[in-house]
Amino acid sequence: SSSVQDSNWGETICLHIFGLCMPITANIWSQATQWGVIHQQTMNTEQVRPHYLHAGQPQRIPFESRRSGNRRLTARKSWTRELLEMFPETDYSVLLASLGEKGHWKKALAVGCDMRRSGAQLSSEALGSIIVACAKGKQWARVLELFDEMTHNNVPAKDVTCQNAVDASLKLRLWSRSLELLGDMQQHGIEVGVGLLNKVIGGCEKALQGKELKWTSVLRSLHDLQNKGSPTEHSLRSLSLRAWGQGNQWMNVLGLMKQIGQQELHFNVKTCNVAISTCARSKQTEIVRGLLDLMKQKVLSPTLASYSSVMSTCDSFEKVGVVCELLADVKKQTLPPDLYLYTAAISACQRGAAWLQALQLMTEVRNHQIGMDIITYNSAIGACMNGRQWQWALEKFAELEREKLHPNTATYGTTIGACAKGRNWQWAFEVFRLMTESNVPRNVVAFGSLLHACETGRQWERALLVLDEMGRSSVEPNLRTYNFAIRTFDLGIQWELALGLLREMEQQTVEADKSSFGAAISACDRAAQWVFALELMEQMQQRELEPDLITYSIAVGGCKKLMRQLLGEARQGASDREASKMNRKRLVI
Repeated sequence: SSSVQDSNWGETICLHIFGLCMPITANIWSQATQWGVIHQQTMNTEQVRPHYLHAGQPQRIPFESRRSGNRRLTARKSWTRELLEMFPETDYSVLLASLGEKGHWKKALAVGCDMRRSGAQLSSEALGSIIVACAKGKQWARVLELFDEMTHNNVPAKDVTCQNAVDASLKLRLWSRSLELLGDMQQHGIEVGVGLLNKVIGGCEKALQGKELKWTSVLRSLHDLQNKGSPTEHSLRSLSLRAWGQGNQWMNVLGLMKQIGQQELHFNVKTCNVAISTCARSKQTEIVRGLLDLMKQKVLSPTLASYSSVMSTCDSFEKVGVVCELLADVKKQTLPPDLYLYTAAISACQRGAAWLQALQLMTEVRNHQIGMDIITYNSAIGACMNGRQWQWALEKFAELEREKLHPNTATYGTTIGACAKGRNWQWAFEVFRLMTESNVPRNVVAFGSLLHACETGRQWERALLVLDEMGRSSVEPNLRTYNFAIRTFDLGIQWELALGLLREMEQQTVEADKSSFGAAISACDRAAQWVFALELMEQMQQRELEPDLITYSIAVGGCKKLMRQLLGEARQGASDREASKMNRKRLVI
């Protein structure tokens, strides 16, 4: 082979043998490219270098040459064009098939380009071989480009070609395109394999979970897939359920589950879990528990994700018992509870203000030697906050350092809120100081909880400092923050500051509610400013805000006090006028 490599006659012999015996020459050609017989040295003017050996990567159109300006390429005809003229009856699809098997996508594209320039019509096999070569070379964009060209020219595609196009769309994360290709395959009578369909459905489900794919486009594409009775019907229904769930269309999810039951199809764990999680996000507690019972009736073993979804619907103290029953059911089924399940249970206790049950679950997690994260501690501190147990909230906050966990913004905000509800404004400001020293970002929730602590401690001067700190930190107050501050000024009989915050809310386009006006009216009533209180009542009527009973009582009491004041002033004025008349009479006498 070294002697052949040093000369140029080996290539000429291969050219003539190729025209006489095409199938054998294809194998010889593939081996020759590996042995180095077809060398890439500069050829003389009598022999032209094969075009595909120096063909660059086409950018947009695969069969469009990007080296038209090269004089050495345009001086004479390319090698493949000469072969087409010498052997017009030769079928070069075998050569392309060999290049496709080897994954030589550059050479395959160059041969196809020369064949098209010579006027030869590329068959379905030729284009399929080029697509196979590009797929093995991981040129996914070129695969889709070639497949689109076949579709545009009405060139029939084979199973392998379509599968490569679907794989390319999945690699490029074109999820809707992959579903459309499956529909096109079915319309053209091409059998969709179970493995390919499961691959597409699995990719689309992951894209739906990551919100890379819109649920409406999935349903639109699934409408074109008519695979009733196929082995992958459960996968299609699972994707449909997940798409409906992404759009929070729990009614459609239940309709699809009913359709599965009417057609006497088998339920599986995946389908039921998708339905349970969808209804759980819509807070359909009874329906979720019914679906869990359905899984048990169908002899399906619920997973930890099933129980966690049911726990997420428990949002009151009365439903905390349901959480305990679900945990006991998990233990009966010998399922090892994980941190995610316990966190869901503790979060349910937080919503129901069941602080004692939350602390017991924390102890149980520690006994199982399950490492807790910051989310679990945040839920436990939140349960203590809703249960007004600020001492236990501080205890769990102190445990974070022993557990080597770093508190985040939610942790500090919840702890400050627990101190505020416990009427301990000193500890609230201490936790806020630690938050500032730790360089943890302070949000409007933390500032709002601190203002709530000022309200419960009647610290209106500190409330002013908190509002100034919010301004320096570029944190925009919200309605909850303004209401805490106004109520603080109400308790401090600072009616001018309360009215000033109402005007600031209007400037900041924060819509005041009846709680905001009620606190301001109460501040004016405490300072005996009944005229301003009645003006605020008039503004509430103009904004169509219905005052509560306390506000009505303050307004009525203010009117009575104002009438008494006016009558007293009138009587005093009358007596003063009568006294002045008597004085004038005395002077005259």
